[in-house]
Amino acid sequence: LIFRDKLSKTETLLPLADNSLYCMSRASQNTWTHRIEQAAESEDSLYCDSEDDEQKSTARYSITIRSIGKNYANSTVILGDSNTTCLHFGDKRGTFGHKMPGKRCNAYHIGDIDASNCLGYQNIVLHVGINDLRENSIGRKPEDPPADDTDAHFLRLTRKIELIQSYCPGSRIIVSPLLPTKLRKLNNRAIRVNKLLLSYVTTVNTHIKFLDVTDFVDSQTGLLRNDLGRYFKESDPLHLGKLGIRKLAEEFIAAIFRPKVDGRAYSSVASHDSVPGRWA
Repeated sequence: LIFRDKLSKTETLLPLADNSLYCMSRASQNTWTHRIEQAAESEDSLYCDSEDDEQKSTARYSITIRSIGKNYANSTVILGDSNTTCLHFGDKRGTFGHKMPGKRCNAYHIGDIDASNCLGYQNIVLHVGINDLRENSIGRKPEDPPADDTDAHFLRLTRKIELIQSYCPGSRIIVSPLLPTKLRKLNNRAIRVNKLLLSYVTTVNTHIKFLDVTDFVDSQTGLLRNDLGRYFKESDPLHLGKLGIRKLAEEFIAAIFRPKVDGRAYSSVASHDSVPGRWA
C-alpha cells in the first residue's frame, strides 16, 4: 500500500499481507491518498496454463468502504482575525450547531493563513486583512508590505486563495470583505482592497464567493455602525460588539446554507452612492 502526502507529494510504502484490512481515519484522508500497486509477477505465474490463470494469480483488489456524515456538506473552517474569536462550532447554545460542523483557525494577518488547515472541509471562510493595513498592528512581520501598500496586500491574499484552491479543489471558498472601522484613513485603505477583491472575484477567479458587508456601514458617515462596534466611542475602532458578532455569524451561516442560484450561492458586495467613499 502506497501513501502519498497531498502537500509534500512524498510517498511512503506500507507492506501488506494478502486479505488484510486497513482502517483509515477521516482526518488522515485530509493529508494522505493511497493506492495499491499491481502485484509483481510471481515465479508460479511462469507455469500457468493460460493467460487467464496468470491474470488471476497476479491480480490485487482494493475495496473502499466509506461513511460520510449527512452534515459533511456543511463542514466549515473559518480562518479569521480577532473579530471571529467569539464564533464557536459545536451543538451547544451560542455555537453554529450540529448541522454546521467545523473549526476556527487564527489568522490575524494575511501571512498567517495556513492552507493546510483547510484540508477536509467543504466550505472555507476567509475573514482577514484589516490588521495588515495598520502600521502598529501586533504580529506584523518584517517581510510584510507597508500598511498603506494596499495593492501588495491584495496580491498576497489572492496568492493565499489560489494556494487553498490547489490544496482543496473541491471546496467552496468564501471571502469576507474587510469590514468598516471607525477610522477614516483605515477605511479608505479597506475600500481600496475590497474594490480590488471584487474585481478579482468577478473577472479573474469567479469560483470565489464574496460576501456583502454593506449593512455594517453607517449610511451617514461611511464608518462602522456604532451599534455593531464594541464601544460607542473611538477607544476601539476595529472590534465588533455582541450585536456585530451575531450579524457576522449570520452572514456566514447564510452563505453556507443559502441555496445555489445559477451557480452563485452568495451575493457580491454592494455599493451605495449614499455612503461616503462607496464601501465596495
